[in-house]
Amino acid sequence: MEDFNLIVQNLEAENYNIDSAILAMLQMNQGKRNSKSIELKATNKQKREQQRLEKKKRQEERHRQKALESKNSHRDNNRSETDVNTQVTLVKTFAALNI
Repeated sequence: MEDFNLIVQNLEAENYNIDSAILAMLQMNQGKRNSKSIELKATNKQKREQQRLEKKKRQEERHRQKALESKNSHRDNNRSETDVNTQVTLVKTFAALNI
């Protein structure tokens, strides 16, 4: 019914010139298609932006994990050096006590 009313309105606006009314209808339909195309492009752009943000978040998480691993590894290395220094000190202490 909506399309019928639209056709009647176009015929009245174009003084019942069928060719002009058809052309007006085609232009209106093209406008609707363009509008849908623009909406789809906007939706696709939003999806791409969302994917980009998710990728960035994953990269940041990987970087954070690597930084934590590096920090823990560095701390473990420092502990090993401290243990070695402590052992050397204890060995020297016991050696001194045995004198």
